[in-house]
Amino acid sequence: MRIALPSVAPVSGIECYDTVSHSRLQPQPEAAGRGCQPVALDAGGKRAGVSDQARDVQAVRRLGGVRVEPVRAAAQQRHRPLPVRPLHVGEADGELRQTLPQPAVLPRRRLPHPLEHLVGLEGVAVVDEPLRLPYRVLGAEHGVLGNAVDPPRATRQRPPLGVSGTGVTGTSGGVTVTTVHPRIMADDSSLEPVPGGELPAGRGQDREMDHLGRREHTDRIRLGGSALPVVSPARLYVCGITPYDVTHLGHAGTFVWADAAAAVLRLAGAETLTCRNVTDVDDVLTHAAQRRGRHFDEFALEQEYLFGRDMAALRVRRPEYEPRARHHVGRVVQLALALLATDHAYQRDGAVYFRGADVPAKTGLTLEEATELAVEFGDRTEDLNREDPFDVPVWRPSTDDQPGWPSPWGRGRPGWHAECAAIALGVHGCAVDILAGGADLSFPHRAYQAAMVEAATGVGPFARAEFPVGTVTVDGAKMAKSGGNLVLVSDLLRSYPAAAVRLLLLNRPWRLSWEFRSEDIADQANRLDRLYSAAGRALTSRAATDALTAALVDDLDVPAALEIGEESGGDAARLVLRTLALE
Repeated sequence: MRIALPSVAPVSGIECYDTVSHSRLQPQPEAAGRGCQPVALDAGGKRAGVSDQARDVQAVRRLGGVRVEPVRAAAQQRHRPLPVRPLHVGEADGELRQTLPQPAVLPRRRLPHPLEHLVGLEGVAVVDEPLRLPYRVLGAEHGVLGNAVDPPRATRQRPPLGVSGTGVTGTSGGVTVTTVHPRIMADDSSLEPVPGGELPAGRGQDREMDHLGRREHTDRIRLGGSALPVVSPARLYVCGITPYDVTHLGHAGTFVWADAAAAVLRLAGAETLTCRNVTDVDDVLTHAAQRRGRHFDEFALEQEYLFGRDMAALRVRRPEYEPRARHHVGRVVQLALALLATDHAYQRDGAVYFRGADVPAKTGLTLEEATELAVEFGDRTEDLNREDPFDVPVWRPSTDDQPGWPSPWGRGRPGWHAECAAIALGVHGCAVDILAGGADLSFPHRAYQAAMVEAATGVGPFARAEFPVGTVTVDGAKMAKSGGNLVLVSDLLRSYPAAAVRLLLLNRPWRLSWEFRSEDIADQANRLDRLYSAAGRALTSRAATDALTAALVDDLDVPAALEIGEESGGDAARLVLRTLALE
């Protein structure tokens, strides 16, 4: 079989197949570009001689018994787009022709619901299926497409929040809506300048735009009542779990809020790096594992899995770093040596203690309040080896039935606060932008973590902003295993939508403690229904989205952002749902 393919066949990155036999058509060496010859199938029905890369392709056109496909080349596998070559298809003399990009007029059309709200979003390409030419939004009427003004060209776009891969979002009426892979945009060096895509200097420039044409608000972020302008990447340290028991609503509140804080930073235009540790070296964990006849690290991994399943259900984005304490024991030893060298610690009977007499005063607590909190979390203030009741162990000796590692002071294990201090230093360095965790752990845990880092490095403050998330109470008492009043995330998810549980946690000021009532989840589910209905309206309001963004970057005012989204509807409602992962 010979088929005239004068332009397509020789183009790098393009292959042709017979749609009946599924055999690949190749240009003949003596007449490259003037004809193709078939390649036979092997015994298994696969195309013989076709590479694995060529098998994993996406069809773009079928016509006259020939299918033309772009090859997933090595450059594309590195998340770099292939050169854009719009195809003009004709049937004259049975030929498949490719023409150079040129101005073309596409028919005005409206993208049907539910795809119309995607038009105009950053990172979304709307393409005419027959001609493979990009549409643009015409005029102020949302959802009306055409390109009567601009010639077709490749556009450089960022993905919308919540988009995590490349794929077809939907196809309707000959229009395909696709998303741009976020990793394409992460490496600007892989992108060629867009012809005609740069604005002339001094013309049409928005001073709120960055150098890639995105609106940014990184200088307007406020947290805890103070300004927190950031330079990418914004570094977040989230005090993670001790994996010895199931996840309750109090745990979930901390991690959902930390996830929302990172999302708002990204909405403002910042890149984020989140570290959420796993405290898998802890006496509470060791005792729980021993009661079940398990080794501590094996038992911890099982609990981590259950925790991860709950977080995934609640749409908590997996952090960039999830370090386990047992993998950072060497850094704890180095931290102890640094504190000893700077006289911020001392050694007694195989233990190393951090000098913490001034830590309660730095947090604004009285000695009585600090002592009560320290005892609540298992600190032994009566330890006679300590020079001061508020000195805490950086390193502790271990008995034979306790986890232990070699050190200059003998076999032992890290102290709780020292684990987080060493992990934060190893991942983020001497300082973080946001230090997040439950409000109940502000003292002693995060206070000592920060004090150790500052003492060892001489750099302060360790955290530019603290993010203590309010605790959850049941009948006036803090939710805790010791109180027997746990509300488990897994139990809630069996009865309520995950988005409703997430909204229950977020629809309130982040720093305030709150009382759990099961009937409140139904109220949040109804609120979600109203937001979804508002998001379905084809409305575009720059003022509403700007006001919503301003509310979120100003101390994460989620209730205000929800009000704006529900009242304004359209793209404002879609923005708040996408940013807060309530979709």
